[in-house]
Amino acid sequence: MLLIFPRYIAILLCFGLSVVLARSSYAVKERHHVPSNWLRVEAAPARHIIRLQIGLKQTRKTSIRRCLSQDSSFAHLMLAFCPKSHCADCSSVSNPTHPRYGQHLTRDEVNHLVKPTQQASDQIHEWLLDHNISHSHLLYSPARDWISIDLPVEAVEKLLDTKFFIFKHEDGSHLIRTPQWSLPTHLHGHVQTIQPTTSFFRPQPKRSTLKTVPLDESFEELELTTVEDPVRAKAPHCDATGITSQCLRTLYGTIDYNVQSASVNSIGLTNYLGETNNRSDVQIFLETYRPEAAAAALNFTIEVIANGDNQQTPINSTALAAGQDTEGNLDAETILGMTWPTHLTAYNTGGSPQYVQDRLTVNDTNEPYLTWLQYILAQPDIPQVISTSYGDDEQTVPYSYAVAVCNAFAQLGARGISVLLAGGDNGVGPGADCFTNDGKNTTTFLPIFPGGCPYVTTVGATMDFNPEVVAHDPNNDFTSGGGFSSMTVSRFYPFLLYSIRSTEGYTLFDTFLKRFYLSVRRKADFDYTIDYFARPSYQDSAVNTYIDSLGGQFKGLFNASGRGYPDISAQGFRYLTIWNGTVKSVDGTSAATPTAASVITLINDALLAAGKPVLGFLNPWIYSVANGSFTDVTNGSSIGCNTTGFPAVKGWDAVTGFGTPYFPTLKDLVLGSGSMYENAPLL
Repeated sequence: MLLIFPRYIAILLCFGLSVVLARSSYAVKERHHVPSNWLRVEAAPARHIIRLQIGLKQTRKTSIRRCLSQDSSFAHLMLAFCPKSHCADCSSVSNPTHPRYGQHLTRDEVNHLVKPTQQASDQIHEWLLDHNISHSHLLYSPARDWISIDLPVEAVEKLLDTKFFIFKHEDGSHLIRTPQWSLPTHLHGHVQTIQPTTSFFRPQPKRSTLKTVPLDESFEELELTTVEDPVRAKAPHCDATGITSQCLRTLYGTIDYNVQSASVNSIGLTNYLGETNNRSDVQIFLETYRPEAAAAALNFTIEVIANGDNQQTPINSTALAAGQDTEGNLDAETILGMTWPTHLTAYNTGGSPQYVQDRLTVNDTNEPYLTWLQYILAQPDIPQVISTSYGDDEQTVPYSYAVAVCNAFAQLGARGISVLLAGGDNGVGPGADCFTNDGKNTTTFLPIFPGGCPYVTTVGATMDFNPEVVAHDPNNDFTSGGGFSSMTVSRFYPFLLYSIRSTEGYTLFDTFLKRFYLSVRRKADFDYTIDYFARPSYQDSAVNTYIDSLGGQFKGLFNASGRGYPDISAQGFRYLTIWNGTVKSVDGTSAATPTAASVITLINDALLAAGKPVLGFLNPWIYSVANGSFTDVTNGSSIGCNTTGFPAVKGWDAVTGFGTPYFPTLKDLVLGSGSMYENAPLL
């Protein structure tokens, strides 16, 4: 019956019913090639403690997406039985053509949608109990889709039928990881990822330090006289060698806007790797470049997560040499300089994945992105816009981990949160490292993570003003990043190919087939390729047009079926920031991201003042409604991998997206006559 009528299984899942599967033997759940810049040193100490995080698949979410499918008669059958409130996700509340647009979900509603089935929960707990791990030792996320447990390496090795090793990075840092891990086959359909195992992801700030300049250095100011809009041209506040808040507010049209909804609107930023936002430096910046906002340096909120850093006293010589807090200061100064008096919350997350030998307490070998996402999703109230300037090469991240993180961003989108991420600072990839991580060392462009996730808005960088062009600085090899999410090579069971493109992974039907297959040919497996993140439907028209315009250029160096990025862009060249009491100039999409996030925050401010919902997950709106309202960037390219990289062209391109935001145009778009919000219910 299961083989003939798999759709009936989905109906059962819609009502939370389950089919009990017996315990089964182990099979490899995931393999991931060790990145070339990591070297295996020796076996991990047996008693070293790991905080293991088990991410369960969102099987209810799979059923919900089937409910939303409009091209299947089966979907209508599902809609007849599933409660309407359970048949929505961020694709409906973020789609301007959908009746539910703007009706964002609450935390509890999202938790209900992503909560694992009772069958999944029961079988996971039975497996843990088989290894003498009782419920009392487990920690759960509010949706119970994540389980955390502190275990010694030797116990984790037995649990996952694997071996852990110490790996050394070329920069001298160490991690404890494994190249593969296994699960009982009946659990494969229930577990999305388990970390830290195969992930070598290290979130790096996407900015490049250019130079340090004295505080009193004068700059040659350039008037925006050739920009057609008089608002953008009326004040000489932009300088090619030093971008300030006044310049950004003039260039992007926010300088004459008065914040109206500060009591209900807010913006957030994230700090990792020991970064924080030094209040003294932020105050000096605001006193210099936006004096009326100076008091905000002492009033914005800093939330410390998992022993994150928040040292406000002078840092030591080692931290000074590393430029610690440059990223944190840049983000806070940019956001407060543009959005004041909107409230800012900074999230300082610990968990820098660094192994310390001989330490027998819990080590920070968790992934800080997961730590922050689990924390933020547990909060009832979240800033409506969040800016994140950290990422790494996509191929350092195993597929299961990438999907788990992206699914968490989708939950934020369903709750009406706009997440903006930096698009990278190496163009299509650093020249010497453009090779696949599959053991074949094939030349390829290198996309970033998590900027390739389809549930975030990724930001590229521009420079100059008349017009803006792709940001590139030969002094430090900075070039705005862009590209397409890649494919990865894995090894698994042939019959699963029919569903492998789904980011939701296995269904109950898959699990049944796997058990059947294993009983016949337990060792028959082979290599296949899958997209990390396939191109979402909202991108089809724009991205297909762009790929066609390339005329086959760079064929074989990128994945034409992958999610393209960035989506939009903003200035990212020679920002002036105060660090350690002095002016410092920096480049990067780390600067562009908080800038774009600030403009979106002010759009939300205007919406809230009009009694309308905030924008939430931006991309469906950008690609279907707002794409013509950004300032197109058509000069420059994403230089990298010893190539010119993807060129900027008219319309969307894989280096600046649709271009840079202009506040008056976007505000008129969302509030003017005929806007998608014109008939929306008041909040």
